[in-house]
Amino acid sequence: MEEIKGLNEEAYDWLGNIDKTQWTLAHDGGWRAGILTTNISEAVNRVLKGARRLPIVPIVEITLNRSAQYFLQHTIRANRMINANQQWADYAFRLFEARQAEEIQHIVQKFDYNQQSASVITLSTTGQGFRTYVVKLRQQMCSCGKRGTHGISCSHAIQASCRRTIPNCRRTRSA
Repeated sequence: MEEIKGLNEEAYDWLGNIDKTQWTLAHDGGWRAGILTTNISEAVNRVLKGARRLPIVPIVEITLNRSAQYFLQHTIRANRMINANQQWADYAFRLFEARQAEEIQHIVQKFDYNQQSASVITLSTTGQGFRTYVVKLRQQMCSCGKRGTHGISCSHAIQASCRRTIPNCRRTRSA
């Protein structure tokens, strides 16, 4: 918001009057995890692309055909996800898999079962140094800040969750 204010104070004021859950992923409560398009008009514009200057009957026919194709493609994609027991959109699923792969570089130093919080050490890929992050599972927060961005757990939270479920959990890469 401070960057926006620096660029355009009028835009800053305008956005300040709108509920943040309406326009930010960080404040949406996790409802749009991995869904970047929230505006139906973008889908309609995609359907009507190239048909705007035609007479009305061809526009209606094109709209009907393209809409049918659009819904068929999305139904096929949704069915594929359902059949694979995939609960997230493809983007969110790929993000989770990438974070799960990163989790291998983390060690849970301390885990407080009462508070459901952990201190997670991230080892440097170069072997020089490390960083420590605080994960609060109950509040769904991590000091890295990645957890709230798309509603997908960060790699630190994944490692802490593993530790919560399985004491002394230390995943290793499979060959």
